[in-house]
Amino acid sequence: MNFEDKFQNLYHETANLSNTSREYDSKISEFVSRYGNFKNEKKFKRLEKIINDDSDERAFLALCVLHTYLRRNKKYQEIKVLETKYEEKYSSNPAFQILHLRLEINIPSMSPEESLHYAENLSKKFEDNDGVTHDFCMLVANTYEQGTESIRKEIGHNYIGRAQEIIDKVAINKYPKFLWTRARIYSILSECELEEDKRKQYYEIALKSINEAWMLEKPGEQYNTRVMTYRNYELFIKNSHMLETTRRELNAVAQQQTETLQKIKEEYNSLKTENLEILGFFVAVISFTIGSLGITREGTFIENVCSIVVLMSALLVVYGGLGIVLHGREKAGRNVVIIILGILFIGVAIISEIWFTGRMAVK
Repeated sequence: MNFEDKFQNLYHETANLSNTSREYDSKISEFVSRYGNFKNEKKFKRLEKIINDDSDERAFLALCVLHTYLRRNKKYQEIKVLETKYEEKYSSNPAFQILHLRLEINIPSMSPEESLHYAENLSKKFEDNDGVTHDFCMLVANTYEQGTESIRKEIGHNYIGRAQEIIDKVAINKYPKFLWTRARIYSILSECELEEDKRKQYYEIALKSINEAWMLEKPGEQYNTRVMTYRNYELFIKNSHMLETTRRELNAVAQQQTETLQKIKEEYNSLKTENLEILGFFVAVISFTIGSLGITREGTFIENVCSIVVLMSALLVVYGGLGIVLHGREKAGRNVVIIILGILFIGVAIISEIWFTGRMAVK
């Protein structure tokens, strides 16, 4: 059976399938896996004649097969040329949008934000097609791993939860590539998770998934390449987890050092303030003592008492002002009350002195 007959059989197998269904994708993938070796490259490229000359359904099937073949062989620039050539003809076909998403995963033509939005919309539109929803998860993983810090934060906030939900669903199929993507998504979840127990749990799921992918991969032309990819990614997961653990530990130490230094600074300031308050108190006592000794013995008892009260009240005002300077707003109410009391006592002493002096003058 020649290549054209094999393609014709594929056309009959897919005739009753929607071109946006998982079954349609699977039939094409199986065909390319079976016949898509290097020796058949010219036969696959001759499919473009069918795209140009045949009926719409058969022509679009040929486009899908050629697109998949080129993608499997990483000939992305040829895919771009192919899409550009037939974009006008098939741009309104939803299945053509799925093909473009698969190119977008490998060679982005949009901004990261636009690509994520595009893939998310298709994953919702074709949520029963595990291939399309898996493609969304792949794009999330690719964009996160290659993206800037702002893109990573956006994925962590807006996309990773949906990607986790989807990948848990499609990974039930135990398809190696799906399990590899699951490992990547859970590695991202581990990196984003703040709670240590959950972070460890996500890390273990990532390792388990990548090992499952490796064990389930079937021998074939690309077996060694795929297994090497899985093993390399296992090392990537372990290294990423170790680096993130180290980063968090260093941050914790730095935070602890900052808190310790802040505590020492606060204790030092508190001790300095207390020492200044004690010094202020002793200065006040000494000033009061010296001031009291300076009061003349010739004055009357009432005059001497009023003088001592004025001196004591003045010291209260000074002490309250010193408290405001040292504590600022922290104990402002207490210090203001002390100042007001000092002023009141001074006023009472002066009024008392005037009253007694006036009374004695009358006598």
